[in-house]
Amino acid sequence: KEKSLAHQLEIAERVRVELREVALNRPKIRLDELYVFLLPKLRNNVTFDTLDQNSLVSFLDGRDDVHEFSIIDMAGNEKIRIAAGAAMSASALKNMSRERYFRESVAAGFSLETAEDIDKEMRIVAVAKRFIVPELGNFIFRMQVDISRHLKDFSLKLKKEENELVFLVDGKGEIIDHYDEAQIGAPALGYDFIRQVLVLSEDDDESY
Repeated sequence: KEKSLAHQLEIAERVRVELREVALNRPKIRLDELYVFLLPKLRNNVTFDTLDQNSLVSFLDGRDDVHEFSIIDMAGNEKIRIAAGAAMSASALKNMSRERYFRESVAAGFSLETAEDIDKEMRIVAVAKRFIVPELGNFIFRMQVDISRHLKDFSLKLKKEENELVFLVDGKGEIIDHYDEAQIGAPALGYDFIRQVLVLSEDDDESY
C-alpha cells in the first residue's frame, strides 16, 4: 500500500510539472518571443500607429500553436490584433479596459485564462503580460495559445503506461482530458475533492 501511494504521489508530481510546462511556461515563452520579435520594428520613431501591422503576421511562421495575439495600451485600446493569420483593421480593434485580463495585467503585470474555441476542438490558454516598450511606455501583450495537442491522450497514456487513473480538470471544473474519452467536456464539480482543490487554487496562476 505504501509503495502504491508513493507511486501515486510520484505520478501526481510528474503531472503537475508536465502541465505547468504545457499550460503556463509554453504560453509565457511565446509571449516573450513576441516581445523580442516586435522591438526591432519599433525603432527610428516608429510607433504602433505607424507600424506596418502586416509585417507582424510573419511571427506566426513556425508557431502554429499561436491562435491570435494583440497589443493594448494602458487605456485599454487595442493597437494591434493579429487573428486568423491576418492583421485586423482599425475599425475592428476594441477597447478592452473592462476585461478581467486587462485589469489583472495592469494591476499585477500578468494574467492567465483558459477557454475553448466555439467548436471545442481547441483548448486555449490566454496569457497577458505588461511590457515596457522603450520610448513608448507600458503596453499589455496578450496571446491565445492552443495547447490541445499537448493534452491529447495525456490521461490515457498514464493509464496504459503507469496503470493510474488520472483525469484533468480546468479552473472552471470541466474535464478537459480523461482516460475515458466520453467524459471529456463533462463537469467534475460533483467530486468533493475537485471543489476543494478549485477553492484552494483560486489565487494561483495555474488553472489546471
